[in-house]
Amino acid sequence: MIRVICILLISISPLLADAPSMRIATYNGYDPVLGSTRASGQQRLVAEIAPDVLCAQEFNGLADDLFVDVPVTIEANRSATVAGIHITSVHLSVSGGNHYTTMQAFIAAVPDGPAIIAGDFNETPDGRDTYGVAFDLLAMHALTEAGWQRVDTPVQPESGLPLASPGASLTHGCGRLDQIWVTPDIEILACGIPPSPWVRDGQYLSDHAPVWADVTIPEPPVVVLLLAGLLHLVRRR
Repeated sequence: MIRVICILLISISPLLADAPSMRIATYNGYDPVLGSTRASGQQRLVAEIAPDVLCAQEFNGLADDLFVDVPVTIEANRSATVAGIHITSVHLSVSGGNHYTTMQAFIAAVPDGPAIIAGDFNETPDGRDTYGVAFDLLAMHALTEAGWQRVDTPVQPESGLPLASPGASLTHGCGRLDQIWVTPDIEILACGIPPSPWVRDGQYLSDHAPVWADVTIPEPPVVVLLLAGLLHLVRRR
């Protein structure tokens, strides 16, 4: 019996190894065409995060060329499946719009299984949109109702740095407008924002700071139960 148990343990040992993690980040570049000199600074900032997947907004289709070292880049309102996780990049209306029904449509398009929705929500977890107007229902309400979990990323700091546009300043992305949500079958290992995200190489980058999260898919409980049963048999011998 001991020999059989040992053989079984060896056969399932690969399943008992730590599940691989994946780093996902979301970043609104605020249209680099308005200030093309920002590109190298944005590249450096994203390289510091080293994401496996980058959800990119307002890069006007240039994100693939800009972040060539990122394994997977997903433009706004597009999806991809990476390591068994369905990932959607979103950019919700800047003026509030109907975030609730928009997010319901995104959720309905997600296949069964682990999934992530990340991007510029233009709303904060306190239930307000970009301009501080309170709404009864927002995208986060649709996600919460569907059982999704928000990654508790740090609050983005305010900055008074000027942008390329006259009179503009880096205050739009402060708080938690950029969010990452995951389905319950995904475990959140860590999250954060890069230090001093507004400037690299002397360049003003964006009115958003990128946020990131390390996630994994936990091992199925059946593996744990199988191991417990085998150990119980060993003790009885």
